[in-house]
This record gives sequence, C-alpha cells and structure tokens, in this order.
Amino acid sequence: MRPEKISIVNEIKSKTEGATCVLLVDYKGMTVAQMKELRKRLANIKSEFHVVKNSFFKIVAIERNWMKSDEPLTESNAIAIGRGDAVELAKVLSDFNKENKRPTIRRGFLEGKPVSASDIEELLKLPDKQTMRAMLVGAIAAPMSAAVGVLKQKLASIVYVLKAIEEKKQNEGKENKQ
Repeated sequence: MRPEKISIVNEIKSKTEGATCVLLVDYKGMTVAQMKELRKRLANIKSEFHVVKNSFFKIVAIERNWMKSDEPLTESNAIAIGRGDAVELAKVLSDFNKENKRPTIRRGFLEGKPVSASDIEELLKLPDKQTMRAMLVGAIAAPMSAAVGVLKQKLASIVYVLKAIEEKKQNEGKENKQ
C-alpha cells in the first residue's frame, strides 16, 4: 500500500480511536451546505462526520473486528463518530434525516459491536443518558421519600401523645389545687 493510503487509514484509525459509536451512513445527495450544517450539529455533541472511501474504512473495521473480510461494503458511505452518548448521536442523525431526507443510517458499531439499522432504530426509542439518570434517581429516591414521610408521621404522632400527656398532667395539677 502506498504511503499516502497508509496515512489515510491511520487517520481513520485515530479518529475512531476511543469512539463509543461509529455509524455508517449513506450521504449520497447531500449538499455541501447540508454536510456543513450536520457537522456543526454533531460538533455540539462531541461527534464528527467524515466521508471515507469504503476500502480504507474496511481495513480499519477488519482490524478492529467490526467486520469480517468477506463482508461487502458497497455504495457511498460516510462515518459519524460519537465519543459520548450513542443515543444522542443517532438522534441528531435521525432528526437531520427527517428535515433533509439525508443521511440514512445503514449500520454501525456500538462499543465495538456491530449493530444493524433496525438496532439503531430501537436505540432511538431510548431516552438519552441524562434523562435515564434522572429516571434512575427518581426511582431510587421515591421509596426513601416515602419512608421519610412515614417516619415523620410517626414522630408527629409521638409528639401529639407527649403533648396530650403534658396537658393531662397540667389539668390534673389544676384539679388537685382546687
């Protein structure tokens, strides 16, 4: 392989290094302005979008065990590389697709495991990490909040009983003085 090709493969390797999610998308028909807008949106979530030659990407994918050497990689492809929340990356691409009818997600690699387009559709149904964390905290806090309410009520009951005893003793003391 020629040195410039090796350099391109190494660049793809370095860009995908440490990525939580790499999605293969069909970018055919996108204008330069649309690509610029998509890159801008992806940059906001610490993600990137690059048009790559299939043969170069395939070398990296085989090396990373994302694909087998006999798997075909056809048509024009670009890669969306996510370093953060994979759901967020998929949602940005999906929302952009709804607005512009492009790009279309073909398949991807989530934490080193291959995922199909239908798997990614299922992923889109999930809330993002921040929402899931809030749901988890709410689920954990609800029983504790209920327990605090019960204990507070029991403590209030004890206070009422002690107050009643105090009033009774004061009334008895007044009766004894008379």
